[in-house]
Amino acid sequence: MIRGIEFPLFWSNAQLRPGFTATDGLVTQGVFDNVRGVMRNDRNERNAQLFTFGWNNRWEFGEGWGFENDISYSRSERSDENLETYLGTGPGSNNGLADSLGFSVTNGGQFTFSPSIDYGNPALFGITDPQGWGGGAGLTQAGFINAPDTEDQLAHVKFALDRSFVEGAISRVTVGVDFSRRDKDRQIRQQFLTPVNGTDNTNGFTPVPTDLLLANPADLSFIGIPGHLSIRPLDLINQGFLVRVDTALSSFNIPQDWKVREDIALGFVRADIDSNIGDVGVTGNIGVQAVYTDQTSGGFRAAAPPAGSPGVSNPNFVESRDGDKYWRLLPSLNLIFDFDNDLKVRLGAGRTMARARMDQLNAGLTLNVNRTQLTETDPNRSAFSSGGGNANLKPFMSTNIDLSIEQYFADGKGYVALAGYYKDLEDFVNPNSARLVDFSQFVDEFLSPEEQAMLGTTQGIASGPTNSGSGWIAGGEFTASVPLSLLSEALDGFGVISSVSYTDSSVKLAPGESAIAVPGLSEWVTNNTAYFEKSGFSVRLSHRYRDQFLSEIFGLSATRVTRSAKSESILDAQISYELQSGPMKGLTFLGQANNLTDEPFTTFEQGDGRFVIDRQKFGVSFLFGVSYRF
Repeated sequence: MIRGIEFPLFWSNAQLRPGFTATDGLVTQGVFDNVRGVMRNDRNERNAQLFTFGWNNRWEFGEGWGFENDISYSRSERSDENLETYLGTGPGSNNGLADSLGFSVTNGGQFTFSPSIDYGNPALFGITDPQGWGGGAGLTQAGFINAPDTEDQLAHVKFALDRSFVEGAISRVTVGVDFSRRDKDRQIRQQFLTPVNGTDNTNGFTPVPTDLLLANPADLSFIGIPGHLSIRPLDLINQGFLVRVDTALSSFNIPQDWKVREDIALGFVRADIDSNIGDVGVTGNIGVQAVYTDQTSGGFRAAAPPAGSPGVSNPNFVESRDGDKYWRLLPSLNLIFDFDNDLKVRLGAGRTMARARMDQLNAGLTLNVNRTQLTETDPNRSAFSSGGGNANLKPFMSTNIDLSIEQYFADGKGYVALAGYYKDLEDFVNPNSARLVDFSQFVDEFLSPEEQAMLGTTQGIASGPTNSGSGWIAGGEFTASVPLSLLSEALDGFGVISSVSYTDSSVKLAPGESAIAVPGLSEWVTNNTAYFEKSGFSVRLSHRYRDQFLSEIFGLSATRVTRSAKSESILDAQISYELQSGPMKGLTFLGQANNLTDEPFTTFEQGDGRFVIDRQKFGVSFLFGVSYRF
C-alpha cells in the first residue's frame, strides 16, 4: 500500500507567493497558494512464478577425450497491478477548496509542509478527479490501473568435445556449439477508475464513504502533514464507488503489448595453455566465438484512420512485425604469468557484446501522417513519421583489455591485488534517437489515390532507440585480503577484506552530443568486510559505499527512465554455524541482516543534489535459512 499527497506545484494553477527564501538558486522556504492536492491511496500487487530445469553431464573416453552437455530451461511469469485512487476537494484544477501550502527544504532534499487545510477531514474531500486528468477522455478520472503481465522463457543447449594433451604448450582443445532461444511476451491492461456515472463527467464528485475510512490512517507528520484520509483502494472498487473503464494508450503514445524472440546459435573453439617462458609459468586460454542471431518482434500500431492518439479509450490495433539477422565474431585471450615468489600477473583481452533490452526491440509503433506535408521531398519533413521501438537493434560491442598484479602471502590465505581495465564501446544503444525508414507499406492504407499522387517521398523519420552511441570505460581496483593471524595467533580466524575501485566512463549517445557517464556506474566504490571464521562458526560485517551514479528506474506507467542517484552507504551483517560432526554434519544455520543503516535511495535532477525528485527508504531486512550439504 502506498499513501501520500501529490501536490501539483509545477504544472497546475498553484502560484508561489512573493516573499519566498532562495539559496543559490533554490527556493528553500515559501508558500504556494491555490494548491489542490491529489490525495492518493494506491495498491501495488505482484504475483510471480518461476520454474527452472537444468541437466549437465560429462563423459570421458579414450585417451584424453571428453564430451559435455549442458541443457537448461527456465520460465518466469509475473503479473502486476498498480492501482491508483484519488481524493480531492473538487473536480478539475479550478474547483474545490484550495490550500495555501507552506514549505521548507533542507540541503538533503527533505521537505516539510505547513498546510492551511486539514487533510484528515473527510467533509472536505471526495472521490473525484482533482486535476482533470480524465478530461481528454471525457470522463472523471478518480483513479487508474496499470497492470502489466510479463512472461520470459529461456531454453539452452550446449555440446562440447575436448581433447587433452600431455605434452606441449596446449593442454586441451575444446570445440562446441551452443543454441539458445529467448522469448519475452509483455501485455498491459489499462483502466480508468471513475465514480458511478462518471464516464461522461456527469458525476464529478462523490463524498468520501466514511465507513470505509481506516481507524489508523497514514501518518505523514514526518513531512508536517498530520492527517491523511486512508482507505483500502480495493474497497472502493468492490463496494461500487469506483467503476473500471477499459482504455488503451492513455499514458502511452505507443502500444505496449509486444513479443520478442531471440534465436542464438554459437560455435566456439578454445585452446587451454599450460607452459613456461623461462622460469615463469604461463597458463590461460585463447579462443574465438562465432555468434549468429535471428531476432524477431511482434507489436501493434493504431490502424487508419488515425484514431489511436493519446486519450482515445479503445483504438483499433493491427499487428506490426520486424526483425533482423546478423553475425558477430568474439575473440578472447586470457593469460596468467606465475612467478616463483607467489606473484601472479593476469592479462585479458577480447571482444564482448551486450544485447539491447527486450523492450527496446519492441516492433510496436505509433504512425503519424501530416497531410499538409504530402508534397515534401525532404525525408526530414516527410508526411510520414513514427515512434516506437526498434526490432533491428544490434548489441553494443566492447573491445576489452584487463591487467592485474596479485601478490599472495600466508600460504595463499592472504593477498593484495592491483587491477586496471579499459573498454572501447561501439554501437551503444541510444534510447532516444531517430532513423530514416521507408513507409511504403503504409501508403495504400493511409492515403487516398489523390493523396498518393501528391506524395513527394515515402521516406521519413522513425523516433526510437538506435545504435548511434560510442564511448569508453576505464578504471582500476585495489584489493587486500588479510588474515589477522599474521599479527597474532590469538587472532586466528579473524580477517579483513577491503577493496576500492575507481571507474571513469564517457558515452556520446550520438555524434556531436555531449558525453554522459554510462548508466549504473559509480566513479568510486568501496567494499570492506571484517570476519571471523573458525570451527564451523562464521560472522561477517560488511560495508559498501558507492558514489552518485546515473540510475535506471521505473517512471510513468512502468516505463524505464534514467535519473541521477545520490551516493549510498550500506551496512550488512551475517552469522552462521555449520555442524562439524555427528549424523547431521553439514547442516548449516544462517541469519542475515541487510541495510542496517536504512540507507535511502534518492534521485535528483539538474546535477544538483538539492533538487530531489524521489527519496525512498526500504528499512532493514532479516533473512533466516537452513541448508544441508552432503
